[in-house]
Amino acid sequence: FAMEQRGLSRRDLEPFIGSRARVAEVLNRKRALTLPMIRRLHAGLEVPGSVAVVGFDDIPSAAYNTPSLTTIRQPLRRMGEIAARTLLDRLRSKGTVPNEVAVEPELVIRESTTTRLRPSAPPPSESVQASAISND
Repeated sequence: FAMEQRGLSRRDLEPFIGSRARVAEVLNRKRALTLPMIRRLHAGLEVPGSVAVVGFDDIPSAAYNTPSLTTIRQPLRRMGEIAARTLLDRLRSKGTVPNEVAVEPELVIRESTTTRLRPSAPPPSESVQASAISND
Protein backbone atom coordinates (compact mmCIF):
# COMPACT_ATOMS: atom_id res chain seq x y z
CA PHE A 1 0.00 0.00 0.00
CA ALA A 2 2.75 2.49 0.89
CA MET A 3 4.61 1.63 -2.31
CA GLU A 4 1.49 2.30 -4.36
CA GLN A 5 1.02 5.67 -2.65
CA ARG A 6 4.53 6.63 -3.72
CA GLY A 7 4.01 5.33 -7.26
CA LEU A 8 6.50 2.46 -6.83
CA SER A 9 6.14 -1.08 -8.11
CA ARG A 10 8.09 -4.23 -7.28
CA ARG A 11 9.88 -3.82 -10.60
CA ASP A 12 11.14 -0.39 -9.44
CA LEU A 13 13.00 -2.12 -6.59
CA GLU A 14 14.88 -4.64 -8.76
CA PRO A 15 17.88 -2.37 -9.54
CA PHE A 16 18.42 -1.88 -5.80
CA ILE A 17 17.51 -5.27 -4.33
CA GLY A 18 18.15 -7.71 -7.16
CA SER A 19 16.06 -10.15 -9.15
CA ARG A 20 12.28 -10.20 -9.16
CA ALA A 21 12.41 -13.25 -6.89
CA ARG A 22 14.71 -11.50 -4.42
CA VAL A 23 12.43 -8.43 -4.30
CA ALA A 24 9.48 -10.74 -3.57
CA GLU A 25 11.44 -12.46 -0.79
CA VAL A 26 12.32 -9.12 0.84
CA LEU A 27 8.78 -7.73 0.60
CA ASN A 28 7.32 -11.00 1.91
CA ARG A 29 9.80 -11.00 4.82
CA LYS A 30 11.49 -14.21 3.67
CA ARG A 31 14.85 -12.45 3.19
CA ALA A 32 16.36 -9.54 5.09
CA LEU A 33 17.69 -6.43 3.41
CA THR A 34 21.48 -6.35 3.38
CA LEU A 35 23.50 -3.22 4.07
CA PRO A 36 24.55 -2.99 0.39
CA MET A 37 20.86 -3.14 -0.61
CA ILE A 38 20.09 -0.33 1.83
CA ARG A 39 22.94 1.75 0.39
CA ARG A 40 21.59 1.25 -3.14
CA LEU A 41 18.08 2.18 -2.00
CA HIS A 42 19.54 5.30 -0.35
CA ALA A 43 21.33 6.32 -3.53
CA GLY A 44 18.47 5.57 -5.90
CA LEU A 45 15.26 6.09 -3.94
CA GLU A 46 16.37 8.49 -1.22
CA VAL A 47 16.24 6.70 2.11
CA PRO A 48 14.38 7.96 4.12
CA GLY A 49 12.60 10.25 1.62
CA SER A 50 10.91 7.51 -0.39
CA VAL A 51 11.81 4.41 1.60
CA ALA A 52 12.18 4.06 5.38
CA VAL A 53 14.31 1.21 6.75
CA VAL A 54 14.36 -0.11 10.32
CA GLY A 55 16.69 -2.86 11.48
CA PHE A 56 16.64 -5.12 14.50
CA ASP A 57 19.36 -5.98 17.04
CA ASP A 58 21.44 -2.81 16.49
CA ILE A 59 24.38 -4.55 14.84
CA PRO A 60 27.63 -2.56 15.26
CA SER A 61 27.74 -1.39 11.64
CA ALA A 62 24.18 0.04 11.81
CA ALA A 63 25.41 3.35 13.18
CA TYR A 64 28.20 3.65 10.62
CA ASN A 65 26.24 2.69 7.50
CA THR A 66 25.16 5.34 4.99
CA PRO A 67 22.45 6.12 5.83
CA SER A 68 22.85 5.17 9.47
CA LEU A 69 20.22 2.54 10.27
CA THR A 70 17.32 3.13 12.64
CA THR A 71 17.12 -0.01 14.73
CA ILE A 72 15.58 -1.75 17.70
CA ARG A 73 18.20 -2.44 20.36
CA GLN A 74 17.49 -5.33 22.69
CA PRO A 75 18.57 -5.07 26.34
CA LEU A 76 20.79 -8.15 26.09
CA ARG A 77 22.45 -7.78 29.50
CA ARG A 78 19.06 -7.37 31.20
CA MET A 79 17.66 -10.35 29.28
CA GLY A 80 20.61 -12.49 30.38
CA GLU A 81 20.14 -11.44 34.01
CA ILE A 82 16.44 -12.33 33.88
CA ALA A 83 17.19 -15.68 32.21
CA ALA A 84 19.82 -16.57 34.84
CA ARG A 85 17.57 -15.53 37.73
CA THR A 86 14.64 -17.49 36.26
CA LEU A 87 16.79 -20.60 35.82
CA LEU A 88 18.09 -20.38 39.39
CA ASP A 89 14.56 -19.87 40.74
CA ARG A 90 13.37 -22.94 38.82
CA LEU A 91 16.28 -25.01 40.12
CA ARG A 92 15.57 -23.88 43.69
CA SER A 93 11.82 -24.50 43.21
CA LYS A 94 10.90 -21.04 44.48
CA GLY A 95 7.23 -21.14 43.59
CA THR A 96 5.99 -20.53 40.08
CA VAL A 97 8.11 -18.88 37.45
CA PRO A 98 6.38 -16.78 34.78
CA ASN A 99 6.14 -18.12 31.22
CA GLU A 100 6.60 -14.63 29.79
CA VAL A 101 8.78 -11.76 30.93
CA ALA A 102 8.34 -8.24 29.56
CA VAL A 103 11.49 -6.39 28.60
CA GLU A 104 11.78 -2.93 27.10
CA PRO A 105 13.80 -2.70 23.90
CA GLU A 106 15.08 0.66 22.75
CA LEU A 107 14.19 2.29 19.44
CA VAL A 108 17.31 4.07 18.18
CA ILE A 109 16.27 6.58 15.52
CA ARG A 110 18.90 7.33 12.89
CA GLU A 111 19.01 8.53 9.28
CA SER A 112 17.16 5.61 7.64
CA THR A 113 13.80 6.87 8.91
CA THR A 114 12.27 10.28 8.90
CA THR A 115 10.20 12.29 11.31
CA ARG A 116 7.67 12.78 8.51
CA LEU A 117 6.64 9.17 9.05
CA ARG A 118 5.92 9.86 12.71
CA PRO A 119 5.31 13.56 13.35
CA SER A 120 6.04 13.24 17.08
CA ALA A 121 9.36 11.44 16.57
CA PRO A 122 12.47 12.70 18.38
CA PRO A 123 15.47 13.95 16.39
CA PRO A 124 17.83 11.38 14.74
CA SER A 125 20.05 9.30 17.03
CA GLU A 126 17.80 9.93 20.02
CA SER A 127 16.62 6.81 21.81
CA VAL A 128 13.04 6.13 22.82
CA GLN A 129 11.61 3.28 24.83
CA ALA A 130 9.35 0.69 23.22
CA SER A 131 7.62 -2.35 24.70
CA ALA A 132 7.90 -5.99 23.77
CA ILE A 133 7.49 -9.41 25.32
CA SER A 134 10.24 -12.00 25.48
CA ASN A 135 9.47 -15.69 26.07
CA ASP A 136 11.69 -17.82 28.29
